[in-house]
Amino acid sequence: MRIEAERMLVSDSDGTEGRGGFPARAYRSGPGGELHWGLHGCQQMADRVAEVCGVAVSASGGGTYSYYEQTGDFLAVHRDVLQCDIAVITSLTRCTMDCPAGELVVYPDLIREPLSTARAAGRSAGTSVPLDRGHTMILLGGILPHEVAPASPGQERIVAINCYRALTAVLVERA
Repeated sequence: MRIEAERMLVSDSDGTEGRGGFPARAYRSGPGGELHWGLHGCQQMADRVAEVCGVAVSASGGGTYSYYEQTGDFLAVHRDVLQCDIAVITSLTRCTMDCPAGELVVYPDLIREPLSTARAAGRSAGTSVPLDRGHTMILLGGILPHEVAPASPGQERIVAINCYRALTAVLVERA
């Protein structure tokens, strides 16, 4: 919840090429709490995520809220941590006219490449995924390189996030 959110500041990415690591970032993050877990942790949600992704899943962790509320708040290119094969991301704020500033950018053409390739290619090699309030996306965050572009002045982006572990291997076919 917002009152419990802490500022996450990492000035430089650690250079991790695969999952996890410490990507550069500037935003606030807080725990999801009982209501958040009640929705994302329930079996009905896990069943729906499994149906959409074609793989059995289990919820991991209690969920978080991320607050991109200051000019320039961002999260650099990364793949999610091992506990987060699949991320369910719900926007709680309206997408402003500045979209795609402050929005999620994904790199589907670089899915099999090291993260340094996505970093070197820059955002122009990615696809912006603006989420309006109430919209939810399911992201294979452990596989697909992604980032949150820097927020514009006056822009606020709040998302509720919950992670799921795939209970079987998720295979990505080469195009």
